Amino acid sequence: TKISPYFKFPEWKASEKTTATTLSKNIIEKSILKKDINSATSEDFRVINGIGEKLAKRIIDYRTKLQGFSFNDQVFEIWALDKEIAGKVLQYFEVTKPPVIKKININTATFKEVLAIVYLDYELTKKIFNYKDEVAEIQSVEELKRIEGFPLEKFNRIVLYLDTK
Repeated sequence: TKISPYFKFPEWKASEKTTATTLSKNIIEKSILKKDINSATSEDFRVINGIGEKLAKRIIDYRTKLQGFSFNDQVFEIWALDKEIAGKVLQYFEVTKPPVIKKININTATFKEVLAIVYLDYELTKKIFNYKDEVAEIQSVEELKRIEGFPLEKFNRIVLYLDTK
């Protein structure tokens, strides 16, 4: 398919050329079918040029910490994983089966349990608990948006781990 534009084919060969082009495109597309990133093994990741044993382990460790990738772009959050390599990962893998994340009740959870959420640091956890003390009980996770300094850009990731029930 790459070099066919440089050749002139007789009209009677045009349908054969189209069939060959379609066939080669189908073969290429099938060979690049993306695997589920949540079930990929260390060996699967090491197939990608630029990922060795340590980076593959780091990807799997981060996936474990998240309880599974929920969004494809979470790959870009992995420490010391170059954006170019993360892009290559997404060429071969994607979230096909979102994980089942065990949520914790924000009203009954301990400070330590909330702090363990990947997207929360000590200061934000402290703000959440101060807010909870003010309102007595958080009725909806949407209320977290009212907290001054709450990172709204991370809200959709944080609420994966929190519930009010």
